[in-house]
Amino acid sequence: MTPEDCDLTHLLAPLDPARFFSEHWERAPLHLERDDPNYYPRFFSLDDLERYLLSQSEAETERVLVVPPPGDERERERCSPADRGPAHFLSSFAQGDTLVLNQAHRVWPPLAALCARLGEELSLTARANLYLTPAAGAQGFDVHHDLHDVLVLQLEGRKRWRLYAPWAELPLDRPEAGTYDHRPDPFARPEDPGPPRRELETKPGDLLYLPRGLPHAAVSADERPSVHATVGLHPFTWGDALHHALRRLEREDPHLRRALPPGFLRRPEGFPALAAELRDLAARFAAGLDAEAALAKLDELHLASRPFVPARRAALGAPLTEDSELARRLGLRCAVFRDEDDDAVVLYFGDNHVRGPAWLEAAFHYVAKHERLQVRDLPDSLSPRSKLVLARRLVREGLLLPVR
Repeated sequence: MTPEDCDLTHLLAPLDPARFFSEHWERAPLHLERDDPNYYPRFFSLDDLERYLLSQSEAETERVLVVPPPGDERERERCSPADRGPAHFLSSFAQGDTLVLNQAHRVWPPLAALCARLGEELSLTARANLYLTPAAGAQGFDVHHDLHDVLVLQLEGRKRWRLYAPWAELPLDRPEAGTYDHRPDPFARPEDPGPPRRELETKPGDLLYLPRGLPHAAVSADERPSVHATVGLHPFTWGDALHHALRRLEREDPHLRRALPPGFLRRPEGFPALAAELRDLAARFAAGLDAEAALAKLDELHLASRPFVPARRAALGAPLTEDSELARRLGLRCAVFRDEDDDAVVLYFGDNHVRGPAWLEAAFHYVAKHERLQVRDLPDSLSPRSKLVLARRLVREGLLLPVR
């Protein structure tokens, strides 16, 4: 199996995904123990560290976090390999520092492929970090919770985990505005998280699922370095859907776009009347809510956020013929829209698009519907030459890849 082929079913095996979502998703942790250190395809190894660091560009700022071992008084350091050079990080790791490779899916193709597939399967955004801990007892972070669900893939070495009782249910990653809000933060970490509820150890091939908001801490469990990948799962929430429904209604209803009365904050005695009007507006919002349009907006956002996954097995540069077989780049989705004003049609994929005359609409829909196709199978509304021209354009723009 290659990283491009690894999906949620493989990550969760032997547990059925339906059972995972009914019993664990946003509810309870899951530890899948496997006696197979080669269970995962090669997502990352310590042997890859130097090549990973050399692959960083100057644009990849502060992507590596260097965490000193417990008891070391040095501050954590966040910087870029392009600024400090790989030798700095290799030396830090050799001296006992933990390295956290943030947003690794942006620069490391195997993790980009995994995140793209999970994002498409689960209708969310998946992001990957790598944690490299050099020796037994080394710890990168104290007890904390994440603001997203996490899949932990133990790749090398062992890690000992302590799981604690949640102090907040499904915490948000969008803090409320207001400098002088003295209300207690419902998501803040308490001074004493209490004793751990569960302790476990992950070894190569194991998977650990941590629901959003589950407090945890981890340390290396043996003298060999530990390497694990965390895949953060960032879903759309019901709050997101309501937010976009309100934004749409705001564009349609001028009353929602009107300003609150000038100086209203200086007249608290007028707040009850304003509150009553706000409740009336909320009722109008509920009555006029276009749920389908809100969900369509989430689909549009997901479509536009699909990552670009570098091709590993494509016959790049191969000449195209009518017999050429093409495959959609992993993780990309397509949508076709008519531009009535220009009598044009647009094929959107990721953050890119291809625009053409209206007579290409059938061909665009065919491409959007099929993840694999032969050039000759494009609709016959196109001539053989036009089929090749369109295929070459879609390969050049990054949507399709020649596979043979």
